Amino acid sequence: MKVLLVINPKAGRYSILKHVDKIEKNFRKNPDVNVRIIYTKKEYNAEEIMKKYNLAKTDLVVFCGGDGTLNEGINGLIKSNYDVPVSFIPRGTMNDFARTIKMPTNKMKLSKSVGNIDDLKIDALDVGKINDRYFCYVSAFGNFTDVGYVTSQKLKNKIGRFAYYLTVLKELINIKPYKVTVKNNGVSFTDDILFGAISDSVYIAGLKWYKRKDIDLKDGTLDMVLIRKPKNIFGYFKIIKGFLKKEYTIENNYYFNKVKDLEIISEKPISWTVDGEYYGDIKEVKIKNITQRVRFAIPKDK
Repeated sequence: MKVLLVINPKAGRYSILKHVDKIEKNFRKNPDVNVRIIYTKKEYNAEEIMKKYNLAKTDLVVFCGGDGTLNEGINGLIKSNYDVPVSFIPRGTMNDFARTIKMPTNKMKLSKSVGNIDDLKIDALDVGKINDRYFCYVSAFGNFTDVGYVTSQKLKNKIGRFAYYLTVLKELINIKPYKVTVKNNGVSFTDDILFGAISDSVYIAGLKWYKRKDIDLKDGTLDMVLIRKPKNIFGYFKIIKGFLKKEYTIENNYYFNKVKDLEIISEKPISWTVDGEYYGDIKEVKIKNITQRVRFAIPKDK
């Protein structure tokens, strides 16, 4: 069995480098497993590696890094028309997708998370597509969606996820609405939106948005949640209440729907993020679910 490890050396404040030997040794406990390691670089990220590496005889690709590294790898695989099972050793700051699919994020379990092939099961999961890019778990726009890429890397290295929360506090004073038109299944509406996310994940930006039983990663749908601009200050309390209770109703200033595809058009270009990384300033996006497109090797239920 041939396994390719694609490692982002900067992941986890560079802590991944301390575990590479353990990860490799854990794979090599099985004499039938052959491991090759490739490190990503700024000019040679996981997407480029997937496009240039011949995966014809590879049995498993394991990405080691954050959600952004996984996103790059998935885009490279799909655009190269490969159908190789992939797994993930999460060493980012938030690890939203990893927590959704129940990949271990604890440092003590890191080296063993995917190394024991017998403890993995292959499951075909959905991915999303926004215009020309695929995403594993979320595409988002509006207030706070830039937190992931504007937060100082030095600060993230020092204090981890708390660096993101500091950035959120700074942006609260500049909160603003975006007028957008949403088209879905022959129905459209226009409203002032503070935040929007189209996702297939329990967690977004480190926060738990959905109950686990409400998320199905292979049902052919994505979850659209939009936060409306309240008419008064009391409306913000309803937004908070809706989030805490997971009641995304119009009364709480939310639009929520399960969608297979939709179109979002804004008056002015809006900054979009894809799996926590900056995607671009865009006026019109088309988003759709690609049902069970990627085969993930994830831990068996214990």
